[in-house]
Amino acid sequence: MMKCSSIKFCQKSKCIISWKIPVFIDVVLLTTTFLLSAGSSCGYSCYEVCTCNIYFGSEIDCKATGMVRLPNLISYQQAARTTVLDFGWNDLTFLPDKAFSNLPLLQRVLFNSNYLDFVHQGIFNSSGIDYSPVQYVDFSDNHIYMIPQCFQQMNEYSTKLDNLTDLNLGRNEIGPNIEEYAFNGVRFLESLDLSHNSIQTTEPRTFKYMRYLNYLDLRFNYIESLPSSLFGRSSGLKTLRLTGNKLTVLPGGIPATLTLLELGENRILNLTITDAQKLHNLPNIEMLNFSRNGLREIVPNAFQTMSVLEVLDLSNNAIHFLNSDTFAGADNLEYLFLNRNPFLRTLPKDIFVNLTKLRFLFLYGCALKTLEFGTPSISPLSVSFTSSVTSDTVHVDPLYAPNLEAMWLFGNPINCDCLILPLVWFINVRNLTLDANLYDLPRNIADDAILKNYLTHDGAYASDVATTGSFCTTPFNRHSAVVGKQFLSVPERDLICPNQPFFVAVSMFLGIVLFAAAIPVVFFIVFLYLCTVRVLCKKLGLSLSEDED
Repeated sequence: MMKCSSIKFCQKSKCIISWKIPVFIDVVLLTTTFLLSAGSSCGYSCYEVCTCNIYFGSEIDCKATGMVRLPNLISYQQAARTTVLDFGWNDLTFLPDKAFSNLPLLQRVLFNSNYLDFVHQGIFNSSGIDYSPVQYVDFSDNHIYMIPQCFQQMNEYSTKLDNLTDLNLGRNEIGPNIEEYAFNGVRFLESLDLSHNSIQTTEPRTFKYMRYLNYLDLRFNYIESLPSSLFGRSSGLKTLRLTGNKLTVLPGGIPATLTLLELGENRILNLTITDAQKLHNLPNIEMLNFSRNGLREIVPNAFQTMSVLEVLDLSNNAIHFLNSDTFAGADNLEYLFLNRNPFLRTLPKDIFVNLTKLRFLFLYGCALKTLEFGTPSISPLSVSFTSSVTSDTVHVDPLYAPNLEAMWLFGNPINCDCLILPLVWFINVRNLTLDANLYDLPRNIADDAILKNYLTHDGAYASDVATTGSFCTTPFNRHSAVVGKQFLSVPERDLICPNQPFFVAVSMFLGIVLFAAAIPVVFFIVFLYLCTVRVLCKKLGLSLSEDED
């Protein structure tokens, strides 16, 4: 006999008993009822234009619904279970007092990309709750013109935000000054984004008591300087992003715990001794960015104490000269970006001698005519055009940049004479990847996250590789046939110098011949001059004295 069971249905919070049905139908109906309950759930209701899910994350998702006013969350019957509140991409302009008072488990609040210009100071206040459970707040891409007062601890009756670890206020209109007490109520923050605002100054000790802060983003503001007492001695800051400001010198008082420092697109024209001393106080830096500053000069040993530095970006500057000791101490450097320095004409041949972990070297778009790598066993000046010396027979120092995998040289005015031979030998012996596009790199290199990110964001990179290449631009002499060719494709016997032995001998011989031929020519010209003078004097009736004769 087929077994039957009783099914209970929910209707308006009251349960009624249905008829008895077969068990397999019972299972189907139960499944269907469960799925349907995700939308109704015994009295559960959601806002008409929102998506509410109480079974998978307890989320109220109202993003991009065209809302102009925040609905009454207190009337929402499942508010007590909500952990995520997403009202991004709407037209909201105001967040009222105690807007989240009926959400005791709320953890993530997202109101990005609205038109908010004011946030009430009591928005997180809730009766009977001393500490708000909110951990993440996103108010980015709005019209907020000052740090909302809800992040200040106004009084002892305010609900505390000690659980808040991540705050995004980027892309607003905050400025021109950040008060010292602006973040007194969120001292346990770990990540703070203030990028793309109108900040010009920050008062001393603004972040002094935020001991857990490890990420601070101040990119693309109008900051000209930072007070040395901005951070406390116990600060654990790891990442500081200052790209796109108006800094003229390296900020002081940066915590020694920092591992990433971005200073690109500022106005730092020289790295002075004072700046170098500030860098020496940052021994834990792993990534350092000075790109797009107009940087012209770097003092020797500027990175001496940065033994864990892995990525150094000096690209898109106006560097004229680099010393042999510029990178001394940066023994762990793997990525070096020197590209697009149009005034950089030479590099010391031993500048990379201590960079034993260097993997990727960017030198494209400079003014380099030649580049010496290592100390080859044979001097290029001793190699004549008839020599049998090639990359297969020359010895390249195995300790010079032993881990180098790829380099980029395109766009340099390379002079293809014998002085380029050490570079040719180095590339061929080491089998280096040269001037490769991102999609032409070997897989083990192309998958490198840092490399991929850089090549992807350099918009002109791909076209420049194809159009400019590493071509010979000189010499303009009897060997000018190499001009316009890829320098690696030029036979090594054609990479010759005028001061090689053969040409020195020929030049000396021709010089002697020309000198010998010039002597009688000079005597003949003097004799012709004297004869002409004598004839003119006789015709004019003048006489020449014996002295004149």
